Parts: sequence; C-alpha cells; structure tokens
Amino acid sequence: MKKSLLLLASVLFCAITFAQTVPQGINYQGVARDASGVELTNQTLTIQLSVISASATGPVSWQETHSVATNDFGLFTAVIGQGVNTGGGSSATFDVVDWGSASHYIKVEMNGIDMGTTELMSVPYALQAGNPGPAGADGINGTNGIDGVDGAVGPTGADGVDGNDGVDGNDGAVGATGADGTNGTDGTNGTDGVDGAVGPTGPGGAGTTFLSPVDHPRTTGNEDFEPAVAYYIPFYLSGPVTVSEIVFEFDEFASNSTFEYAIYDNIPHASQTEALEYPNTRLTAVETEVVTAKGNLTVVLTTPVALPGKNYYWLGILRTSGSAGDAKMVKGDDVYPARTESISSLPGSAGTTLAGGKSAWFAFTVDGTSGPTGPAGADGTNGTDGVGIAQILSISGDTIFISNGNYIILPSSTSTVLGCTDATALNYDASATNDDGSCLYSLAIGDTYQGGIIFYLDGSGGGLIAAPSDHSPFVGKKWGCNTILIGTTGAAIGDGMQNTIDILNSGCTLPLTAASICANLTLGGYSDWFLPSTDELNEMYITIGEGNALGLGNIGGFAHVNYWSSTEKDVWLGGNVSEAQVQTFYNGGINDMDKQGIAGNRFRAIRAF
Repeated sequence: MKKSLLLLASVLFCAITFAQTVPQGINYQGVARDASGVELTNQTLTIQLSVISASATGPVSWQETHSVATNDFGLFTAVIGQGVNTGGGSSATFDVVDWGSASHYIKVEMNGIDMGTTELMSVPYALQAGNPGPAGADGINGTNGIDGVDGAVGPTGADGVDGNDGVDGNDGAVGATGADGTNGTDGTNGTDGVDGAVGPTGPGGAGTTFLSPVDHPRTTGNEDFEPAVAYYIPFYLSGPVTVSEIVFEFDEFASNSTFEYAIYDNIPHASQTEALEYPNTRLTAVETEVVTAKGNLTVVLTTPVALPGKNYYWLGILRTSGSAGDAKMVKGDDVYPARTESISSLPGSAGTTLAGGKSAWFAFTVDGTSGPTGPAGADGTNGTDGVGIAQILSISGDTIFISNGNYIILPSSTSTVLGCTDATALNYDASATNDDGSCLYSLAIGDTYQGGIIFYLDGSGGGLIAAPSDHSPFVGKKWGCNTILIGTTGAAIGDGMQNTIDILNSGCTLPLTAASICANLTLGGYSDWFLPSTDELNEMYITIGEGNALGLGNIGGFAHVNYWSSTEKDVWLGGNVSEAQVQTFYNGGINDMDKQGIAGNRFRAIRAF
C-alpha cells in the first residue's frame, strides 16, 4: 500500500571522548514530501522516534515524540534523546540506553504513519565511550642505581632514629611499541532468514466503480448511436484510478452491431487548426466489441490504463456496423456537450465537426488495492567478527578526526541550517550554519536562484527567473474577460510585468485569472511574480523547455500543452478584444485563443532580478 507521506532523512551521530561529558542526544534531520514527491513546506508534523534493540522488530528500549516545523524546503530537525518520553521503552531515561549490549535500530513515524526502521551502524555507539574500560597495566620499574664502595666497619653504634624514605629513582625508558597483531579472518555471514509469508489480499479488491454525479451521472432516456459516426464524450475523474474495463448498458436492441472504443486525453480533431488548438493523445488501444443482446456490455482493455484524475478525458465511441435506431445506450448527463465527428475510423483523418452531440452512460472497472506485504524473515546469525586495527583519534574544534580518514562532527546546541555560508557568493545565506556546496559565484541559464530557474540573462547582471513548476493553481485558468480590450500589452522581453499590471487594472472581475494568480504568488520568499509576455514565454521554451537551444533539456518541466502569455492578439496592430496569445510547448507554435480559454491551458509565473 502506498504511504501518503514520503521522508528523506539523515542522522548525525556523534560523541566526545577524552574525559569530556558525552552529550545525550543524536541529531536527526529529514525532508517531508507528499505522495507526488512535493515537499511539505512550512507545516507542523508529529514525529515519533523509537530506539529498538537486537533487531528491527525487537523490544523498544527508548521512545519519544517531537513536534517539528518544516521550512521552505520541507526540511525539519530533531534531537533523539531530547523529545517527550512516551514511556513506551524499557529505559527510564535516554542516558541509560545500553548501546553496547546489542545492535540497535531507529524506527520513524510521521503523523502516525510508519516511515520505516533503519539499523544504526558502528558510529552511533560512540555514546558507549561514556563508559570507560579498565585501566592499563603499570609500566616497567626503572633500573637500580650503582652500589657505592663499602666503608670500613665501625663499632656498632646505638640504633638511630629511622630516616626518611629516599627519593624514588627515575622511571626507566618506555619500551618500544609492539607490532600490530595480524587481522583476524572475517567471520562467515549468517544464513539469510526465511522470507515472511505473503500478506492477505487487501480490502477493496477489483470491482465496478461508478463515476460520481459530478463526473458523469446517469440520466433518463437513451441515445441511438448512428453507424459511421464517431462520438467523443467528456468525463472528469476526481481521483486517480487504473481502468481495466468499461461497462455500458444497451437499453434497446434490434440487430447485431459492432462498436469501437478508446480513451483520449483530449478530443481528436480532423482539421490541422483544431488539432493544434486541442492536442490529444490516445491513451488506450482501440477495442472492438460486437453487441448481440440488450443489457450490460463489458469492454476489456488490452492493457489497463492509469488515469491520474483531476483532469478531463474523452471516451471515443464509433459504430462500424448495424442500422440507425436498432442499438440504443442508456443516456449520460455530460459535464458539457459531447463533440461529434462524422468519420469512418477512430480517431480518423477527415470529417466535419458538428454542434452538440450524444451521450452514453458508462462505468469503469478499476484495479483493487493490493494486500500488505508479509513480514520479512528473521536475519541470519552474524559471523564472528575479525580482530580490528586500532585507530588514532584527534580533535579540532567541533570535529573528531579518525586515522582511517573518517571524521565525526560533534553536536551543537543550535539547529543545523544548510545553505551557502560564503559571504562573497551571489546566493549567500546569512541564516545557514552548514555549507551545502550550493554557493554561486557567477550566474548561468539553468541555475536555481532566488526562488526559481534562470532562463534569461541581460548581460548586465540581471535577468528573468521562471517558477520551478506548474503548481495546481496554474492549471485550467482563464486569461481574463473576452469583452474587454486592454490595448497596451506588449510582446517584448521586459513587457510582462507592466502587462500584468494593466490586466489587473482593466476592470475585469473574473476571479483567479492567470495574471491575478501570478501577481499574488509568494514563492521562495519572493512576491514580485508576473505573467510573461509572448517573447518572455518563448525564451522559456527555447532555453529551459522543449526548444532545448542550450542542450539543457526540458529542465523547467513544462507539459505538452498551451501556455498563456500576458500579450493580447496582434499587439502591434492595437490588440483584439476577445483573444490573447498562447504558445504550444511541444512544438513552439504561437497562436491566438479566446481569453476564456479551455480547461487544459496552463501558465508559468516569472520574476525579474
């Protein structure tokens, strides 16, 4: 089953030796994303962290929770050992966790969702350095001094008072260090555990899913689908599904008839002009079914198709045999009128677009959700460790260096913020505590900078930046009122900002137009975004889109659809009251389109620097 959140995490484990106090904490850092991979920015999350002993499913030694807030990049931090104790572990406090008794694992849960369990490797057990080992053996005694010459034997005197002890002689020289012992042979890896049993099939197995009333409801009556005419019926999915079958219902039937079916991402068109305006892709193979009786007809797709949802699709129906009036389907109430093409094949290459159209009710059979995966088998027993080589440690500032080339950064009481820490760099971040290698000392097209992607440089240190993606508010919005002529919009690079201002001041009261969404956007800490002019839009297509003039590829992530500019039609001749210019981002063509637009149009906000 899919999780609703994704987590990219890193943990810094560290400890201090040499008689310093061991800090009871382990830095934890992660990036939270949704199921589409988009960062969960500026949100409050509940993180539960569990320290598990012996195995990934062993007993919980310590468990705590944190309330964290993500930043503009979805990043959050926590210190394991400094959260709120849930009482769910065997250790009363974090500092009594017995790190040396067995291997340990970290289990992470975000907003109640299990994000996985990871084994702690050797470095975290530096916390065990807080329990020193036994003292070493005493050094070798020094050599005795040379005896003095014996004096003459005098008469025996009375016993004198005992004298003070003499001063100890100097210690003898330390002997040479013995040679390192030979490394022991690595132990044999333990046998892998037996795989866990496969989990049972999950709930919601395959079955018929009827589209909701806002998608494509059933209505009263039926429709006769004439032979040699292709009908394209629109439908809208409010969520993603994987379609494996299409179900129709024939209300009346007189003689056998053959039908062809296919699903498209937009309506097919016969003329070149309409094909450019409404590009389409057939998403399924053309399926052929013969109707022999009244009732339900199930069309099995050759290959099931995944439809992401939240988008309009078109179902093509073509009757290739039979007579008019002898095969009628139950009627469907379309979102807007179906389009009809009088063509002889699906989708066909000739024909005339007719007004209105006919509709059929239909339902989808969708794939069910898979059951959960069975638990993994237990790990095999580890082989005996070989004898290790002693390492030499040294400390400098907040870093412990190890003679094998590794190092440990000691924890700080302040949170870690990644960014460019070089004040001479163009993208210096005064709030960053750790340099992440992102410093820029010169700018180039394609660089990520000031909230987006650079797509134009003016040669004087300035340029234009595109928003990094088409977020959901950028899809299917209108340009503006098609009864208002602005007449002052320009097409050149540098005109987009003033165009946007003029559109907002035109008196059009339509909510959420392309220009108003751009003007009110705050992204990456910047709020001076606007709708690009025709030439600015074309520059994006050429440099960071499918135009690929610089060999960077489509790094802007543009879709193969029309994008709005802020320029009215024929700006050089004074404008046109009802149309504005769009650019098609799969071939670069610039066309005129009614300002009310169509559902598939998109736009990309830009800003200047």
